Amino acid sequence: MKEFRIFLFKTLLFTGIALGMYFAVLMALTHLKVGGNKLVYRAVQGLVWKGGFTYDRFRLFDAEKKYDVLVFGSSRANRGIDPKQFENAGFTLYNLGTDDQTPVNTKVLVKEFVKPGNCRLVIIDLYDKVFAQNPLESNSDLIQNLNSDFNALKMTMAADDVRAFNQFGVRLCLNNASPEYKADGILYNGFRSLESDFHYSDDQHIYIRKESHIKAFDEVLQYLQEIQVPCLLTCQPLPYRPVNHHQFIKDIQPLLDKYHLTLYDFTDMKNIVNPSGFADMSHLNARGAQRYSDFLLDSLVKDILEKSPVAVNN
Repeated sequence: MKEFRIFLFKTLLFTGIALGMYFAVLMALTHLKVGGNKLVYRAVQGLVWKGGFTYDRFRLFDAEKKYDVLVFGSSRANRGIDPKQFENAGFTLYNLGTDDQTPVNTKVLVKEFVKPGNCRLVIIDLYDKVFAQNPLESNSDLIQNLNSDFNALKMTMAADDVRAFNQFGVRLCLNNASPEYKADGILYNGFRSLESDFHYSDDQHIYIRKESHIKAFDEVLQYLQEIQVPCLLTCQPLPYRPVNHHQFIKDIQPLLDKYHLTLYDFTDMKNIVNPSGFADMSHLNARGAQRYSDFLLDSLVKDILEKSPVAVNN
């Protein structure tokens, strides 16, 4: 027993010293600058600067307010579902979509921001690209820019990537610092409008199943069912059909069956948004977002909200 206590003491002592040295190095790197930028961004891999649209999006969100609709998903969500169109129809909406938001990220965000009684409907925009990609970039963005250390820690623990702890450590070192940069545009209830016309590129992705994302998506759907908040799953129109899109649908179908949900896959429905409504190969522009939002309202959302028993005080 005595030997075990000595071993435990030495282990804790070593761990404490190591952590102290780690944070001392991070603290130094976050305060030293090279070429006007903090040295930590040159020395540590996978870091995202503090600031930008994600920083603004979560600080503008009113946790005390009740919304008719909350939106989650990737940049396709935050640029494709326009709160103003919902307001014109008499509904409040806040868009919590973030760039490259993977299902692992969505799981943390949904469990944090969707509570019984604070919204009547959750819309999750599904994009097979984020179901296949490494979540490090999105994790780093959220860890640095979420509005609380506790939320950032939960995102760090969900990341399953040791590099996420570097980002969280940098966040703690910069906690009282001002953002490194400001967003180059205006958010409206989390929505980021794109004014550009269509830009073609060959940047097309190939979907490959990633088990961690399928599992996280399962947990999202289970949570929403447990708290009895309706969930609308959609795929936005695209100017092309993603490679292996059929396999993506096949992979999530068991979850749709498990929770008795329908995926409204508008990927190939070019009649919803004409070519002038796309900004690029992945995103709708402002005109396309208005058209798509009106389509969702008229074809699905109004009917769901009319059946919702939850009273929302706007």
